[in-house]
Amino acid sequence: MKTIIWKELRENLKWSVLALLCLTLAEIYVLSLQRDGGRDLYYNLTVCSSAFLMVTSFGCSVVGAALGAIQILPELRRDQWAALLHRPVTRSVIFFGKVCAGLLLYFLAATPPLLASVAYVAAPGQFPGPLVPGMILPAASDLFLGLTFYFAALLVSLSRGPWSGSRGLLGLSLLPVFVSHMMTRWIFLLPVLASLILMAAAWGAMMSNGLVSDRPKVGRFSFVLVTLVAASTAVILFDLALFLLPSAVSQPPSISSHRDLELTREGKLLVQSWHDDGSEASLTDVHGQPVTDERYAGNNRPMLYRFTTIDWDFESSHGSIDAYLAQHPRNLRNYVEPADSNQNNNVENWYLLTSRNYFAGYDKLSRRCVAICDIGGFHLPGATPKPFPARLESALWNSWPPYLYWSDGQLYGLDFAERSMAPLFNTRSARIHGAELIGANPGRPSYIGVALDKEIRILDLRGNPLLTIPYAHDPRTWLQVSLATVPSADRIFVSYEPQNFLPTPTSGSEANPSFVDEINLQGNILHSSTIPPTHIDPISPSWAAQVATLTLPFGPAALYTAFSRVFPSEDTVIDSIYQLPSLRLPVSRLAILFAVSAALGIFAFVWARKAGHPKEKARLWTAFVFIFGLPGFITFRLAADWPARVRCPICSTKRSLDAEECPGCHAAWAPPERNGTEIFDPAAT
Repeated sequence: MKTIIWKELRENLKWSVLALLCLTLAEIYVLSLQRDGGRDLYYNLTVCSSAFLMVTSFGCSVVGAALGAIQILPELRRDQWAALLHRPVTRSVIFFGKVCAGLLLYFLAATPPLLASVAYVAAPGQFPGPLVPGMILPAASDLFLGLTFYFAALLVSLSRGPWSGSRGLLGLSLLPVFVSHMMTRWIFLLPVLASLILMAAAWGAMMSNGLVSDRPKVGRFSFVLVTLVAASTAVILFDLALFLLPSAVSQPPSISSHRDLELTREGKLLVQSWHDDGSEASLTDVHGQPVTDERYAGNNRPMLYRFTTIDWDFESSHGSIDAYLAQHPRNLRNYVEPADSNQNNNVENWYLLTSRNYFAGYDKLSRRCVAICDIGGFHLPGATPKPFPARLESALWNSWPPYLYWSDGQLYGLDFAERSMAPLFNTRSARIHGAELIGANPGRPSYIGVALDKEIRILDLRGNPLLTIPYAHDPRTWLQVSLATVPSADRIFVSYEPQNFLPTPTSGSEANPSFVDEINLQGNILHSSTIPPTHIDPISPSWAAQVATLTLPFGPAALYTAFSRVFPSEDTVIDSIYQLPSLRLPVSRLAILFAVSAALGIFAFVWARKAGHPKEKARLWTAFVFIFGLPGFITFRLAADWPARVRCPICSTKRSLDAEECPGCHAAWAPPERNGTEIFDPAAT
C-alpha cells in the first residue's frame, strides 16, 4: 500500500497545490472585501459571513470532486487500468491506497487556506468585528463536505454506464447532502456519514469492476441507498420543473394575504391590506368601508401611524428561536448578533457575543475593539468581562437608542454611542416576553411597552411605571400583541391578532378575528374594535401538484400522514398557496398513491421474474418498489442484479445463464461442441 500511496502523491501533488493556491486566494479575497466596515453589520462577520461560507462550501466541494476524478479517470483510458489491477495486491489494497493518498492531498489543499483565513481575521486591527471560536465551526464543517464530493467522484468514476444516464444520476445524490448540510444541525455528522456510505459504494464498484452482480454485500447495500437518494432527487427536480410550465401553479386568490393596522392622527383605526407581491390591496376602516379621506388615501401613508409588535407567539417565541438556532449552526446568531444598527453605525460596530453573553464594540477606522459592555456596564477592552446572568434577549425592533435588552427579568436600556447602560425595570419574578419603544414618531418614542406573563406594563423612557394593562384576550390564542399611540401620546392602543398572515387559501373562514382596545393613561378602555377575519375561498390543487403527488414514495408519505394526524401542525404558507407536493396527504390522494405504488410493485415483480430473478429476490424488490414508489422503481432498474440472458436454441426464449433449464421449453443446456481442445478441459478427462 505504501507504494500505491507514494505513486498517487507523486502523480497528483501538483493538482493539490494548485487547489490550495486557488482556495487561499478566493478566501482571502472575500475576507479583504469586509475590511471596509460596511453599513451591513452582518457583512463584517468574516469567517462566519455568508460570502465566506459560500466560498468554503463550494470551493471544498469542487476540490474534493476534482481530486477524486483525477485519481481514477485518467487511468481508465487505454490499458492503464489493466496495468494497475495486475499488481500483486488485492483490489481493496489498491482502492484504500488511493483513498489514503487522496485524503492527504485533499486536506493539504483545503485545510491551510482555512487556517490562513482564521489567522488573518484573528490578527489585531484587521477587521472591525469579533472572532469567537464558534464562528469557525461552519467553515470547518465544509472540509468534511468536500470529503462527500471526493467519494462521490470515486463512485461515479468507477461505475459503468453513460455519463448522461446512470453515472449522472449517481451524481444527483450529492444535492440533498449539500442542501441538508446548509440547513440542519448535523453539519459534521451528516457529511461524515454520507462519506462513509459513498466510500463503501465506491469500494464495491472497485471490487466488481463496476458491475452490480459481483459487489460485496456492504458495497451493494450502499450502492442501492445512494441510487435511491439520487432517484428521489431526480424525481423532486422533475416535480419542480413541472411548476415552471404555464398554468402549472395555482394562482393565489386576488384578495390580500397580509394586512396592517394603522392609526390616523385623531386615533381612528384603519386596516391596510396587501397582496402577496407587496402591492397595496385596499385601505378600509374596521367595517370594511374604503377610506376616501384625502389626508390618508393615495400616497399619503406618512400620515398614518403603525402598531409596534411587542410580543408574538406568547409561550414559545423565544424558545422557538432557540430551537431554530440549535437546528441551524451555520446561522450567525448562534455566535454573534449586531447590536447597534442605526445611529452609531457611522463610527463603531457593536455586537452581542451570544455565545459569551456580553457586548463588544469595534472602531471602524482602527478596526480594533474599543470597549465591552457586561453586567457591570461599559469597560475598556482589556477588562475581564462579567457576562449577564441569563441569555440576553432583545426587542424585535431595536432601531433607535435606548436599545432594549433584558436578562433574568431585568430590562436594560443601552446607548452605545454615549456608553451608557440604564437598568430600566425589574419584574422580580415575572418573565419578560417582549419590550419595545412606543411612539408616533419612531425616532422620538414616548413610552416603553413591556409584555409580562399576565399584563402589559407601560413605562416612561426612564423605566418608571405609568400604566398596567391586563390582557383583554388570551395571548396564547391571539399570538401577536402590538401597541401604538398618537402624536398627543394621551392614549394607548393595544391590538390582539391571531397571526401575522390572514387565513391561507386552504383554511377558509375559520380564523379568529382581531381586537383593538383604546385605553387612556388612567387605564380606562375608551373603545374596543373588532376586525373580522378575511374570508379566502380554498383553491384546488393545480394539475402539476396532482401529478407531483403521484411521484411521492408511498411508505414515507403514509407514515408522515399518520404522524401528522396524531401530532397535527399548521401547513406552511407556501404549501397552502402554491400547492407544492407535501408528504401530508388527504385520504383520497393517499389511496391514489397506494394504487400507483402497488401497480409499480406488480410491474417490478413481473419484470424481475421475466428477467430471470429468483422468486425471493423478485419479492424483495417488489416490496422495495411499493414502499418507495417511483424513486424505488428507478432504483430497481439501475441497482438490481440483472442476470445475463441468451436465447434458447430450441424455442428462442430468453433464458438466464444461471438457469438450469429454459423457462419456455424446459430444455437443459446443450453440451458444447467438441473442437479438439477438450484435452485441456478437466471435466472432459
